[in-house]
Amino acid sequence: MITKQRNVRFMRMTGLSLLFLLAVPVASGGPASAGEKQEATAKAKAKAKRRKKAQKPPPPVCRYWKPFKSTSIRYDYVTGVHSGKGIAYMMCCDRSRRPKSESILISFPPGGQRGSKKIRILFSSKLVDDVMDPDRPGQKASSVKMTRTSVYHDKEVGFVCMNSLFAGPGSAYAKRTLVPAIFSSKTGKPGTWKYHGKLSGEPADYEKKRKGRWIGEGSVVRTIGGWRAYLVGYGPVLAVAESRSLDGPWKFVRKGGKLADILPELRGACFPYVLKVSDSEYHLWVSRKWPAGPLFHFSSEDGLDFKPYGEQPELSAASVGSRAMKGLRAFLSSDGKTIYGLVPFSRRGWVIHQSTMPVGLQPKGLKKKRPATPEKPEG
Repeated sequence: MITKQRNVRFMRMTGLSLLFLLAVPVASGGPASAGEKQEATAKAKAKAKRRKKAQKPPPPVCRYWKPFKSTSIRYDYVTGVHSGKGIAYMMCCDRSRRPKSESILISFPPGGQRGSKKIRILFSSKLVDDVMDPDRPGQKASSVKMTRTSVYHDKEVGFVCMNSLFAGPGSAYAKRTLVPAIFSSKTGKPGTWKYHGKLSGEPADYEKKRKGRWIGEGSVVRTIGGWRAYLVGYGPVLAVAESRSLDGPWKFVRKGGKLADILPELRGACFPYVLKVSDSEYHLWVSRKWPAGPLFHFSSEDGLDFKPYGEQPELSAASVGSRAMKGLRAFLSSDGKTIYGLVPFSRRGWVIHQSTMPVGLQPKGLKKKRPATPEKPEG
């Protein structure tokens, strides 16, 4: 009897379900027309625009620097270096003065405008001979571009430049792989630059194993034992490689058998730049993502063990009323007591803004946290 009641109940439910299905119109399943696709795309864009407008702008942040002021320099990746003669050379990659197949590095007076007659072409990417064509395995690229420049000045060697190279033509962000390489010149004058190649040794081995698009960039400084490169794109958030010569071979710094990660607290890194003030004072600025969010500042006594410089993050685009920014480049004043910072902010194109801060491992007046007093054992 119970089984019959269950069967009747099941048949009634099944019948209701069939009636419901018959009452619901079935979609044709055919492909959407061009008009329907355009309408859906327009609705999605409008929705994204409303969402973006509803988002609160990030709070302005500018710690430890004097307010950044706009200059007439309309470039990105500008590096200032002081040669000890009281002249700051500002250099960057410029792709507008050459054919689409090459890039150049230029110098111009501090604060000089883009059209200044004193602009000098230092060298061209035609010096590069070791970038392979991603579309033709085993063949060298017929076109090479440079980007993300950083420049370091050493009293003995002169100017040392690290550029990220990629096979052109086209933009660096059109699914290109960026690989750091080193150039140098004793005087910095045109015609005196030497190409040292991409980083040989372990970084080159890592490059061969990588598949797909990836971005390698960084900066280089002189150490007591040779040279040190701070690199993004080689495994850890920020890896370190050292060599006795700019020609290599380069070897990664390791801790416990693994590649040392000097910024384990950050999940990502972009636009790293290290300024060496002395053998016992290093400063590192880095963003966590691209487009660059707020910039973070770390300092170190040995260039390997970095700690946050006061409270972080240190600088945001909103501090100058902008929505976007790129990485910071820094250099020392002639007396070595002041740090100059150069940051490109988006203002109808990239515009360099400049500011200063005093040297020192930590901000002046920052109260040090006292270590906790150990509890006395009972009894």
